[in-house]
Amino acid sequence: MNSKPTPTKREVPWWLKTVNIILLFPNIFWPLLFFNAGDMLESSLEYKWIKFLAMLLYPGFLVANYILSSRWYKRDQKVLSYGISAVTGILVCIAMYKFFIPIFW
Repeated sequence: MNSKPTPTKREVPWWLKTVNIILLFPNIFWPLLFFNAGDMLESSLEYKWIKFLAMLLYPGFLVANYILSSRWYKRDQKVLSYGISAVTGILVCIAMYKFFIPIFW
């Protein structure tokens, strides 16, 4: 007998859930950015308002990725679901490389 349950057509695969949960981990750093965001407005950075809003709104972007990729997969738009998770993963990696890695070196 096959002891492993067969996934239904509407069930999101485990690997897509895992990728989306891993992409939610940068939300842990959000309180640190939130409390330091006021200092950013007093600096002379270029495009400071865009960077300020991006810093404060990125948890919503990551949560929206989790919700939308699950909904799109359940509506049989699998390519769109995979695409949004892949693009979000690439953006998170670029942001980590550009902003967090130089702090620790």
